[in-house]
Amino acid sequence: MASLAGVSIGGGESSEAQVAQEIMKSWSFIEGFIADNNLAVELFAAEGWDKGSNTLEINKDTYDTETKTWLVENDATGMVGLANELGSV
Repeated sequence: MASLAGVSIGGGESSEAQVAQEIMKSWSFIEGFIADNNLAVELFAAEGWDKGSNTLEINKDTYDTETKTWLVENDATGMVGLANELGSV
């Protein structure tokens, strides 16, 4: 199963706990990469590409590009925005 996620845990069989740990590590890396490179808007609010203007189309119900604020409520916290390691709330 880990090999399907691109995770190498070494030789032999692995326990479910080892697989879970490797998956959590990979998510931690991805979340850090997104935050470090300020990619949250592009990944979570994009809805298309405008070929004419050569720009990313942002879902106006998800993110306000003028005020640079999230407009969605986080189910886990009840707060507006992305509330996790990815940055702003």
